Amino acid sequence: MKLKAATTTSPPEVEYAGAGEQHIGHTERDAASGAEVAIRLRNAEGTRKATAAGAFSIGATIYGAASGKVDDAISGTAFGLALEAATADGDIVEIIDDVGGY
Repeated sequence: MKLKAATTTSPPEVEYAGAGEQHIGHTERDAASGAEVAIRLRNAEGTRKATAAGAFSIGATIYGAASGKVDDAISGTAFGLALEAATADGDIVEIIDDVGGY
């Protein structure tokens, strides 16, 4: 998730980060457009679940992909590691963010 450009609301509006874009964190549940949603910030301790954009292996370096998904295809700055393998688009996998970067 990223802050929506030119947001002036309180709380601020967020939207999916696209491929190669920096993110501020992850949602932990689905939310309708315009609804309030909690964001787990990327510097929060522990692991999180993410939706895969394609297949990748355990230990793969993770990048942002389109529609808020993650993939091992290089796009922008790497931000984490896959703790589970993904076999197809839409798989839910455990990842860990690396706030220090690679």
